[in-house]
Amino acid sequence: MTRRVIRIQAGTLGKVLITLALPLLMAVAAVANVLRVPEDYTGIQAAMNATAAGDTVLVNRGTWTGLLESPVHALTLASHFLYSSDTTDIHSTVLDGEHAGTILRVSNSAYVERLRVVGLTFSHGQGVSNGNNPQQNIGGAIHAPDGASLTIENCVFDGNRAERSASDLFFASEDVTATYGSLTIRNIRIRNSRNDARRGASMFVFIERKQLFFTDVSIDASESTARWPFMLAVIDPDTFLCTDIEVFNADSSNLSFEIVSSENREATISNIRTYTSGLRKGCGVSFLATSSNESVVTLSLRNIDVSGVVDALPVYVSNQGRTVCDYLRVADCRRADHNLVRMNLIEGEGELRHFVMENCVCGDSVSMPDHMVECRNMNLYDVALSDNTLVLPASDNVSDDRGNHIDGAFIWVHNMDSPGVIDGFTSEGNLLVDLDDYSNLHPIRAPHENDGRELLFYSPESIVLRNAVIRNSRQPNHTPELYTPTYMDVSTSGSCVYLYAPSVFVDGLKMEDCDDGGLMIGSGDTLLIQNSVFRNVARTGMKIGGIALLRNVLFDNIDAQDNYLTAGFADYTRQSAIYYGGGDECALHCENVTFTNCDDMRRPIGLNPYVDASFSASNTVIAGNTYEMLIEGPATESWSHCYVQEAVEGEGNLIGNDPLFDPERGIPFLAPNSPCIDAGNPDAAYNDIEDPEAPGFALWPSQGGLRNDIGCTGGPFANDSMFVSVAPARPITLPTSPTLGDAYPNPFNPITTIPFTLSQPGHFTLQAYNLRGQLVATLAEGEFLAGEHRVTFDGAALASGVYLIRLSGEGVAETRKALLLK
Repeated sequence: MTRRVIRIQAGTLGKVLITLALPLLMAVAAVANVLRVPEDYTGIQAAMNATAAGDTVLVNRGTWTGLLESPVHALTLASHFLYSSDTTDIHSTVLDGEHAGTILRVSNSAYVERLRVVGLTFSHGQGVSNGNNPQQNIGGAIHAPDGASLTIENCVFDGNRAERSASDLFFASEDVTATYGSLTIRNIRIRNSRNDARRGASMFVFIERKQLFFTDVSIDASESTARWPFMLAVIDPDTFLCTDIEVFNADSSNLSFEIVSSENREATISNIRTYTSGLRKGCGVSFLATSSNESVVTLSLRNIDVSGVVDALPVYVSNQGRTVCDYLRVADCRRADHNLVRMNLIEGEGELRHFVMENCVCGDSVSMPDHMVECRNMNLYDVALSDNTLVLPASDNVSDDRGNHIDGAFIWVHNMDSPGVIDGFTSEGNLLVDLDDYSNLHPIRAPHENDGRELLFYSPESIVLRNAVIRNSRQPNHTPELYTPTYMDVSTSGSCVYLYAPSVFVDGLKMEDCDDGGLMIGSGDTLLIQNSVFRNVARTGMKIGGIALLRNVLFDNIDAQDNYLTAGFADYTRQSAIYYGGGDECALHCENVTFTNCDDMRRPIGLNPYVDASFSASNTVIAGNTYEMLIEGPATESWSHCYVQEAVEGEGNLIGNDPLFDPERGIPFLAPNSPCIDAGNPDAAYNDIEDPEAPGFALWPSQGGLRNDIGCTGGPFANDSMFVSVAPARPITLPTSPTLGDAYPNPFNPITTIPFTLSQPGHFTLQAYNLRGQLVATLAEGEFLAGEHRVTFDGAALASGVYLIRLSGEGVAETRKALLLK
């Protein structure tokens, strides 16, 4: 409904206009009056009692005491902020309940038309407990019962409280409930809530089968020990949107979002931030979705930022349907036991995208931790872990109980009935502290190593791992290898990554400077590992089995360490560049693989002594290593066009100990005079990739002609991306509003790229203007999803000069400058 204020000047013309406008004014007045307090009514309740449907009660600045009840019909209750947009009107127009009861109660009639509350401060409300059922309790500041439709915007809730009770709702000092109604919350601030009982909430919302919109809610929980500063329970929502929720300085509590649905529903929750300062314990977030009648809730979580949580679960997600969590950051959290992040999708499926965890600690010298991140039925995309620590307490009797251990210390994923995908994984500077004492052991059972400490992933079908970088993974106190009876399992090295599936494909894995083991693959029937680097990995580069193909892989400086095995049992050791454990069908093939600087090894390639396997190598370099024997185990060997530091049988092999690596680029790149260039298999199927700009010559990192180079830089699958010492781009959390980045390059000629990041979906336009304000190009326009976007600006047809790049949409506009130089 449009409301207009008509001002008329005195005089003849004014009288004529008044006469003509009188019917219209009477109609407007009859439909939408503005009742002013105190000009028209001395009290707010009196003004509300006098309203008709659609009227507005406009309250002047000041402190207004008393408890209020709204009528059944539609009504707006507001300060002058409604018209002025002056925030001083909000803070200076105070409804004070004097702790006598609920400040504003919406009528408890069966149906209430929409009540709109705008620009007010609610202070000193007092909730009342009516039992353990949350729906029977009364909120402190605002209470809306069944059937109410309510809009609250631009309001402050300050110093409200609730007495002690077991009821969650009763402890809500800012309580809003609406069953079978609709609720819209925009731009509210909550502070100084007094919730002393552990099961309270600063805001509790229960709504069923209608519309729910939440945006821009900030809760300062400094004075509260409530378990839920914000608790939202929704049943069968027709429309659900929750964005821009901030809670800070809470104490061991959670923002709780719960959705129950008997129909297929979609829910979006975005821009959620919790943090703490000082010695408080912090506030986590939980998202729970439950379906019935074979329905599915699709849960979309975007831009969740949690930091400073101590002795509580920072992030918990549970859903029977599909869940996508995009841009999640967990930082500076500590917990002695259990998890820091738990994605529990037992009957659903999901994706964890752009996940950052940094400076977190699990476990201590007393408490046994669980996996730092535990996921079920989740695939991972662009995950980054850095500077996290997990502590395993010391066992009282390592010789008897195998010691304390954990598989999947930092991330543990179990896909119960679906393939696994990890695309983009960066882990740097993480530390696993194992406090077990492994010295002078004479074990009854062999101690248990820690496998997959950076990442452990189970799938009953297959796993694909792409674009992963693991650096500086530390476990200083590793499990030693031991002399043991033949019936006893043997302790050996752990691993950074453990993949368990019948079929595994690894493409672009880089491990550098890792303390105890690299890659382990269990239950693998068919394995393909390509374009990967294992450099400065202690004890074991990889442990694999099944039918395995390694293609374009580098093993550089995989060194064994002291262990307890005696010479008579040395074949038990798995300290090798590759340890091959076998399987139902046993075959290991190395194609364009480089082994160099692997020292103190019994052998670079170790085969399970109890498995008959076939081993073959083509176009492979094994040089510059120190070992007792090249390969060990009952294998059928085949060598073709390899460069090996000792004689092997086969066609086209070269003997030598120095393949002449490039002194400037270093290992694994070959110097121009290397004997390995164009010395591989001459069959065209093995040819290096041709350089499109130099026909007849190989594309870098291969060299020379098209014939295969020996080593990991040659062949038809050579890729230099994993041999460059640059980590993948670190994922960042989304901003809370659209952000326009700087053009690059800048200055440019004639093309530059314009990046921008969106916190939520919407309609946006990206345009270029000259300094005269003239539009010169619309670079992009339309509906965009949340996330990072890049658009090209081609200035070929424009003159040199400064151009203004403007991103606009959803009430936001940002501008950057770009200089075109020709």
